Amino acid sequence: MNIRKVEKAYLLFQRDGLLKKDALFCISHISPHFTPLHDEIAPIMAEKGITVAYDGMEVIL
Repeated sequence: MNIRKVEKAYLLFQRDGLLKKDALFCISHISPHFTPLHDEIAPIMAEKGITVAYDGMEVIL
């Protein structure tokens, strides 16, 4: 999956009421082709409400 598809999916999830207001939307295994490095893309995606996973990341449910 690439960044544009992730953004589209996130917006569709929001539009269709599939996410709670403060839900964590976390992505991993992004296509490495034409995608910036994690340190570059993570802050950009965070501004959009999307968390980019990283090795060793833990999520408390």
